[in-house]
Amino acid sequence: MQNESVNDDVFTPASIVGRVFASIVDVVFVAIALFVVSLLIGEVAPRRAMEKGSRELFDLIFWASFFVLPVLYLAVMESSKLKATIGKLIIGVKVLDENTFQRIGFFRALGRAVVKVVSVYFCAIGVLLFLLLSSSERKQAIHDRLFKTSVVDV
Repeated sequence: MQNESVNDDVFTPASIVGRVFASIVDVVFVAIALFVVSLLIGEVAPRRAMEKGSRELFDLIFWASFFVLPVLYLAVMESSKLKATIGKLIIGVKVLDENTFQRIGFFRALGRAVVKVVSVYFCAIGVLLFLLLSSSERKQAIHDRLFKTSVVDV
């Protein structure tokens, strides 16, 4: 069975304001998760009890979690049956393939999430994302264009 492309008129691109609000909700959610993870790690491996080598490994794992956790959150949620993060669900938008308007796969969502998180961590790229988003007919940011996705109202 072949996937047929859906008419572009069926879906409306999500508004910039809505996407910003969804991102803020997601940042708060991930920040809470990072806080909980850091508390758990702190309980499991108290710094005073660590040797120098294991403390460096702990620090590496701790700081890597600030990249890995948001990337996994975005990739898992956006490639799931929900097709959206918690923030996107609240405002009623989903991430879909730009041509078929179907759910995207995990590895595609993972690549999209890596580009998005890197761009957010480096503000200059984040500003470029916003400019691309506002100038695009489908309101696609760089991570949408690279991975051929659209964020649409549902």
